[in-house]
Amino acid sequence: DTRGTAIIHTEFLKYDKFKGSIAKTSRGAIIAMTEGKATAYALAELERKGKLFIEPGNAVYPGTVIGEHNLEADVEVNPCKQKRVTNVRTHTHDEKILLAPAKKFSIDEALSYIREDEVVEVTPKSIRIRKKTLDSQLRRRMRKNDKYFESQAGESEKAGTHE
Repeated sequence: DTRGTAIIHTEFLKYDKFKGSIAKTSRGAIIAMTEGKATAYALAELERKGKLFIEPGNAVYPGTVIGEHNLEADVEVNPCKQKRVTNVRTHTHDEKILLAPAKKFSIDEALSYIREDEVVEVTPKSIRIRKKTLDSQLRRRMRKNDKYFESQAGESEKAGTHE
């Protein structure tokens, strides 16, 4: 992914035998936790956490996946945070915010990118990825229950092999 800084040229080489399914990403998602329009000020802070899928001015709501986290865990953020307005003006405070180009998905790319707990939302104006469960508290409870059931299944398998 060149993020708008290079030109890529490809050529078809040949058809080959099926080599298995394509591995999904092991990185977490950057998820919006508020509703509103994303601001450049907030997105500049979030760029350090990973690749962004939205630009300033894009409408977001709780549960919208706005980027790919550098780490494996999902993180919830506020992409609508406004810069505090003060009467003090300095050269360093009023710098122009430059953001890397956002990753734009086609429908096919979005469908191949999502994980089991995400869906692709297609509207006439945009293609978005969001969590199936929009409520963050409910998502945490479900994730906690999944881990509990996985550990119980692992323990029952161990108990069954010792007999």
